[in-house]
Amino acid sequence: MVKKKTTKVDPGHPAKFYAELFNISERRIQQLAKDAIIPKAGRGRYPLLGTVRGYVDYLQLLRVIPDALTPLDEVLDPIQEKAHLDRERRIHQTLVTEVKLGEVLPIELIGFVMAGMGAEIAAILESLPAKIKKLHPKLTASTIHMIKKEIVKARNAAVNVADRVDEFVDEYELKIGKQ
Repeated sequence: MVKKKTTKVDPGHPAKFYAELFNISERRIQQLAKDAIIPKAGRGRYPLLGTVRGYVDYLQLLRVIPDALTPLDEVLDPIQEKAHLDRERRIHQTLVTEVKLGEVLPIELIGFVMAGMGAEIAAILESLPAKIKKLHPKLTASTIHMIKKEIVKARNAAVNVADRVDEFVDEYELKIGKQ
């Protein structure tokens, strides 16, 4: 008669067993299971092979990427975070106060003002060729064409000035930085 080979199912060991084996707390074993780092065999029990393999893989990952599995509350220092937030609030309040007092202007307002000025300048430039032709009727067509061409360049620059506010701010900051 042939005996059937039965596979033995590992009923697992309690968290206390692994806590002593790995020199960590029982609570940490439960956290590792909750985080799916080690498998759970049943209520409060963990399979030997899966638990050892899972914990070894976890330790190897920690060695390769030390901060990968560090809990977020250990990475962030609440005191530093509060100090940073307080500083940001003070800066914001200072800017709000300076805007109210008229000491600084929001960039959107500056762009709006420059766009209005650019439009006015463009309108004046647009009327120049006709005025010049009226005052100097003997000017040749090529001379008037050259004047119109230069006016178009100036008009385009004036109209697009609001779109270039950031560019002007960067240029100003570079100039101030060199002094």
